[in-house]
Amino acid sequence: MKQSPVIFLSILTLLIAGCTSSVTVTSPDNNLSLSLDVSGEACITVTYRSRTLVAASPVGIEFADGHFGQDVRIVGRKSRHVSDDYDMYVGKAGHVHSESSEIHVCLQDKNDRRVEMFLRAFDDGVAYRYYIPEQEGMKELAVRSETLTLNVPDDPLLKAMKIEQFACSHENIYLTENISSFEDSLLLDMPALLVYPGGEYMAITEANVVDYAGMDMIVENGHLKGVLSPRRDGSGLCVTGPLPRRSPWRVFQVSDRIGALLESNIITTLSDPCREQDLSWLNPGIATWPWWNGYQAPPELKKG
Repeated sequence: MKQSPVIFLSILTLLIAGCTSSVTVTSPDNNLSLSLDVSGEACITVTYRSRTLVAASPVGIEFADGHFGQDVRIVGRKSRHVSDDYDMYVGKAGHVHSESSEIHVCLQDKNDRRVEMFLRAFDDGVAYRYYIPEQEGMKELAVRSETLTLNVPDDPLLKAMKIEQFACSHENIYLTENISSFEDSLLLDMPALLVYPGGEYMAITEANVVDYAGMDMIVENGHLKGVLSPRRDGSGLCVTGPLPRRSPWRVFQVSDRIGALLESNIITTLSDPCREQDLSWLNPGIATWPWWNGYQAPPELKKG
């Protein structure tokens, strides 16, 4: 009996997913990779040109009814190549073409809760996000925190903005010290920049923050940890609402050239497309806010 190759490959994919505990997505140029391992606590690893920039680092979600990230298994996975083309009406480029690789992983824990993860690798960065589907026993989303505890080798230099509280103007002094020299629990804004002794640069930030809490960072015992901004209702929760829900992308921009981080369009590529169909009304002009226009208004506008 002749077997359909499509059916055979589908069965093979499910069998592989059922017996593997790790996946790795690699950039199109094969220089950068993001790995997820769930053999113990779910952990990610970031490798650039055979150098580990982020060693095995715990990830997961703390739901109101318990932690998701331990005792999980991979129950399905899909891989695809992603090609993006879009116009930018403001910013550093008029048109963006982007190539990346993606792995979509379905995870399930011992309580049968399901969370999906998308892992993406570009030539200039890697990223991951969660997708929480509606499921039996979970009709509404209630997130207390998100686990992201980065195990960063070689004690790199960290440049980050110190902030006093989650609700802030995002304007303050940048601190530049080795991670080991940072004060524990000091709240840091994103993006945060790491400079490695080997000459690699990694910026940590987020993309597509929609209907979800923003993330800041703290240093704790030499580790860089992500912390979600809490709701102001005193509930102890950070994210609530209906399901399904996508988290923002957790982004790691990587290069051996600092200017490449500025040139990167990974943040807009990972964000939702512009909802406005007609942007013909947008035209360049003079800003009325002096912090932006640098007090460059014509003399006649300064009179009176």
